Amino acid sequence: MRDFDVIGFDADDTLWHSEDGFHAGEMKFVELVSPYVAEGIDVKAALTAVERKNLHTFGYGVKAFGLSAVEAAVTISEGRVPASVIGQIVENVRAQLTEPVRLLPHVPETLAAVGRHYRLVLITKGDLIHQTHKVETSGLAHHFEHVEILLEKDPETYQ
Repeated sequence: MRDFDVIGFDADDTLWHSEDGFHAGEMKFVELVSPYVAEGIDVKAALTAVERKNLHTFGYGVKAFGLSAVEAAVTISEGRVPASVIGQIVENVRAQLTEPVRLLPHVPETLAAVGRHYRLVLITKGDLIHQTHKVETSGLAHHFEHVEILLEKDPETYQ
């Protein structure tokens, strides 16, 4: 007899790449906004601070990152950032939302092998529309008996 019969997988950075896209977005933000910010301001740290402040309101994901990036750009530049830069920030977010899913190595074979012996569920957090799109376009949805996209992952949710 087994101790369990269901295995839950996270999605971002477990099944497919995700964090590298956020890192690239942060670096692009620094590149775009730095020319309009007073010397001595850590642009990346300011963006991170705005993201943390907004977490309970915006949640996780690319759209939340984009809203925080626009707010941070306007705030730390004291309104000097031009509309064209805000437009580039929005376009970078759009590109991140529409980029193809890039699976991590050996994911399909691993899911197939584990799925022969256990029921599989996908438990991830973030923006419902974006995460659903990634699941549907990843080619992996058929491996999972159930998909849960949560606002937050905590012990109560797992119970």
